[in-house]
Amino acid sequence: MARKRRTTPAAKVRALATKMLVGFRPFRAWWIKRRFAVQLSLVRGDHRPSGDHRSIIHFSVNKAATQFVKSILFRCASNNDLVPVRLHEMAFVMDFPFLDELTEAEMAPYRQIFRPRGYLYSVFGGMIAGLDLDPFLIVLMVRDPRDVLVSEYFSMAFSHQPPPDMAKYRQFMSLRQTAAAGGIDRYVLTNCERIRATYDRYARALLDRPNVHLTRYETMVADFPKWLGDLIEFCDLRIDDTTMRQLLREGSRPSEGEDSNRHRRQVNPGEFRRKLANESMAILNEELKDVLRIFNYS
Repeated sequence: MARKRRTTPAAKVRALATKMLVGFRPFRAWWIKRRFAVQLSLVRGDHRPSGDHRSIIHFSVNKAATQFVKSILFRCASNNDLVPVRLHEMAFVMDFPFLDELTEAEMAPYRQIFRPRGYLYSVFGGMIAGLDLDPFLIVLMVRDPRDVLVSEYFSMAFSHQPPPDMAKYRQFMSLRQTAAAGGIDRYVLTNCERIRATYDRYARALLDRPNVHLTRYETMVADFPKWLGDLIEFCDLRIDDTTMRQLLREGSRPSEGEDSNRHRRQVNPGEFRRKLANESMAILNEELKDVLRIFNYS
């Protein structure tokens, strides 16, 4: 039986915002032009950076605190003459491709968006094909793929805001209905291969590169000050005391307990052990054994 979704005030606000962006085309066009001015200018090829800091690209996986880490990097950007670039966010709300879903040939027209100095590109949920990564600083943040699958299920079935682009909205709602109707064990087993492929591509393209900082969601949860310090040091970022204190307060904020309808539903590692049937865990452990070994989750 499909689980009934409890509508929270925050969910109502998100739903209203989505309806506005989907239904009112003049408002939507104005909002997109204002929100994504930098991105649209980069696509046209006429944007100019404000500084010469080595550009940073942030890769991650869904449900690995992607929005929180992106916010940290963006807040540090202004002190370091880095221009924040929200390409994935722009693709979510309009007819623009998710670049990490393109083949190398399909990616060719968009390579000029990535410039080696002065920009901070965050966040991508998969590897980008055909991009020369040597000139960039690369941040790769991962999470135990079994926890990723569990957290992704709750996000897809209950909490994630639907995209306002009409075609993507219909696709998302179809996936939401399938996830909610099938239940958590079916979802994680159905999507295991997709998650494994994402980690495999990261392993082949990014591991053992000197310009890549591999960090883990679990490290962030266990020791946020050290995790933050290592991130800032690798990215060669200057950060003022006020911002540092604010980030440390936010990173040390305790969990408020579990709520399926919140975007930040559960932060503790090892959740898959509490949510999945033993048979499902055994299958995941077998199917993901190479990924678990390579990323030290075995």
